[in-house]
Amino acid sequence: MTLRVLIYGSCVTRDAVEFWDPDQLTMVDYVARQSLISAMAPPSSPEDFRLSQIDSSFQRRMLRGDVESSLLTVLDERRDDYDLVLWDLTDERNGVQAHPDGGWITRLRNFEKEKLFRGELGRTVPLSDPEHSRLWNRALDAFLTALSERDLLDRLVINATSWARTDDHGEDFSPAEAEADALIARLTRSAIGAGVPSVKPAPETVHGLVDHKWGRAPFHYAPDTYQSMTEDLTRRFG
Repeated sequence: MTLRVLIYGSCVTRDAVEFWDPDQLTMVDYVARQSLISAMAPPSSPEDFRLSQIDSSFQRRMLRGDVESSLLTVLDERRDDYDLVLWDLTDERNGVQAHPDGGWITRLRNFEKEKLFRGELGRTVPLSDPEHSRLWNRALDAFLTALSERDLLDRLVINATSWARTDDHGEDFSPAEAEADALIARLTRSAIGAGVPSVKPAPETVHGLVDHKWGRAPFHYAPDTYQSMTEDLTRRFG
């Protein structure tokens, strides 16, 4: 029987799909670039943003979903289509930004680079700020409660893959990237501590890939990482 997976997260999980055996695993949907703080915030209006300026249809759709806090809506509408929600936290790395209506949106480069917001966004709360931890833990409680109320909590699994410390040429990633990974790992531990089961690759397989299609980064992995990640997922839940 094929395990149907809805991915909530980032390229950490999405890029692993290339290594899935379609007889064992299939991706049914993908919610990206939507931090948990934003996802659990009241929705804002996409009319406040110049979405038509975004060339990529994927990026445009993900930004709209983030502004509309669409995660729970997607999980409700597609509840008959998936067996597992596989969640990773790498898209938390940029922090969040206050919307003037009192909500939050995920901080993305598009906002500043392309002047997408029609007005002025509020303050930024980076991942390293203690306020981010408070907001995120409150959002985690709301998320788990919402899933429990929908009888979906037992479908949630967290991808606890750490960022790579070195690439496949043996070169180290920067201390700042290691620090960001430590902050994300803290959030991941909070979710696991709240009872969310996890999957992850064997530690010795975790390396970045210099020639990765998305470029060199500690969360753009070598094939062995994705294969080990997939093996743990199918072993535990397939």
